[in-house]
Amino acid sequence: MHRRYLVVIKPQAIADIEDAAAFIEEQSGDSCVADLWETAAYEQIKHLETFPNSYPRFSRRKYRHITYGRYLIVYRVDDVELKVVVCRVVSAWRDRQRIGPMESD
Repeated sequence: MHRRYLVVIKPQAIADIEDAAAFIEEQSGDSCVADLWETAAYEQIKHLETFPNSYPRFSRRKYRHITYGRYLIVYRVDDVELKVVVCRVVSAWRDRQRIGPMESD
């Protein structure tokens, strides 16, 4: 049986998802497209409950990421507490060194 991890989404990651959905709606002119993107983003995050360490490392070593379309879902894994913390959702086109802090706490 596989271990299941608790997935926690930081407020900044939620704000990132909302900002990306707003941008997608603005660019597409269709709120349904943005809603579908947002729903699918949360589905990708839910997959982190199992095998979160199977995704590649982000440029900052303690973080990993899932590529979701043109975005990176950046998270860290706590294998002791069986917890995944989603920290940011950023454009894959951004300079990884200029993203800023992953976590505020």
